[in-house]
Amino acid sequence: MMWHGLLLAASVLFTPVWGQTCVGGPIVGAFDPNVDYFADAADRITLTYAKNFEVVYKKFYKEVTVRAPSSQAVTYTLYLCNSPAPSTPGTTAIAVPVSSVALGASDIYSVAFIERLGLRPTINYVGISPETVTSPCLLKQLGTNVTRSFTRTDSLPTTVNVGFGTSPANSNIPFISVVNAMRAETSPLARAEWVKFFSLFYNNEHNATATFANAIERPYTCLNNTAPWFPINVAWIGAKTLGAPTTTTFESLDVEYNTAFIRDAGGRPLILPPNSKQSDAVSLLWKTDLLIDGTETPGSTVTYRYTDLAVNFGVQDIVSDFPFGKGATRGRAYRPDQLRNPSGYDMFPQNHWAKPELVLKDLLDVFGDTPASGKVYKYFRSLNEGDPEIRVGPASCVDPGKPTPPLELPSAINCNAVRPPQDNTVPEAGKGLGIGNGKGSSKVVITTVFVILGLGGAVLAGVFRHELREMWWRVRDGTWRRHRNGGGPFDDVWRHKARQGAIELR
Repeated sequence: MMWHGLLLAASVLFTPVWGQTCVGGPIVGAFDPNVDYFADAADRITLTYAKNFEVVYKKFYKEVTVRAPSSQAVTYTLYLCNSPAPSTPGTTAIAVPVSSVALGASDIYSVAFIERLGLRPTINYVGISPETVTSPCLLKQLGTNVTRSFTRTDSLPTTVNVGFGTSPANSNIPFISVVNAMRAETSPLARAEWVKFFSLFYNNEHNATATFANAIERPYTCLNNTAPWFPINVAWIGAKTLGAPTTTTFESLDVEYNTAFIRDAGGRPLILPPNSKQSDAVSLLWKTDLLIDGTETPGSTVTYRYTDLAVNFGVQDIVSDFPFGKGATRGRAYRPDQLRNPSGYDMFPQNHWAKPELVLKDLLDVFGDTPASGKVYKYFRSLNEGDPEIRVGPASCVDPGKPTPPLELPSAINCNAVRPPQDNTVPEAGKGLGIGNGKGSSKVVITTVFVILGLGGAVLAGVFRHELREMWWRVRDGTWRRHRNGGGPFDDVWRHKARQGAIELR
């Protein structure tokens, strides 16, 4: 029992340390334990949206805690590389700034965040097959051996300072997986703010703060503030298995996150619960004005078309009858897979968490689009119009060492506009679109007819109120019976009116 106690104490108190040679900085001159090396606010980050990580700055190191919903919080001690490693019990100590990183398969989306900081050349190893990488510039680095791929059984060289994602079996390098913590952030800006998390490992906080504020948050909130409210029902759904509608299940994808996108773009989200049957999916389609088909087709070199949507949902005979259908005046079915690498892998899953402003811009264009508008999208393409997929590879990399360029907003846009509150009532399918087809539109037509007839009847009753009163009294006192063979009370009324008219004419 004594040995068990000693082992437990050692596991709690032991601090794994990964150091690196650091000549010339970030500490200039001799290390002074009494100096606060993070005293300048520009060297620290503050968080506004992200909830699942935090950082506490000490004099020469920072304690970074990651919280995932299904696991215990984990803390990492990031110390300045030409200072002594602190002994913080129960944490992993990593010298920063790092200069070489590896990305495991689970956290391959990290590429887009590191690219936003302009630090792509530090990605030297990726734990996925090169054919599945969708970043054009990372593909270029793979082609020139700046970046190499590794497998689960490989050992990485000690020149790698840190890894993000799933580590190889024989790794002596600290790997940090944050995919679950990030996915638990339910708003687009909260996930995007994780760009600040990655900056902590590069001592690049100043750049991350400016990048998030100016290139992500500002354009996103500006587009959100000036977006109109569109009276359309939007479903962002997909099938678990492609082309097997009677045996697979359907559901809304990344529900809270994509719902936030739809609302911020001015639409009304429709939700399909997890593991829904085909009949449930079809019922939802009858209410859908705009469909985003998110069914995954990884590694497909065959373009997914409108006919594939029909097969995928098992609605070949009626697909054009839905409000979003091809036969509608403004039929709108889209996919966020316009950009694919040469092997057919879609860029959207690995890219869009770090670039929510581009997704919102696409959705605003899609919601307000017409087939002849000529809009150019970043991620989305129209299935109704037969938009092609675009292949992007190493040749598409223009500035491999530069950060992701910011979205250019129209000069006339008023970013300080105050958006009015949204009417949360879910409209009938097709309402406000003038589509004239689908199950929702027939109800609108019938209701409109009855309203018009009711108004017409009220007007006639007002004009002929005296005549109607006289007819009512004749019916009541029985004098209408004498007209059984010579006309009814209506005839008397109209004869009387005719006589009055003749007198007036004379």
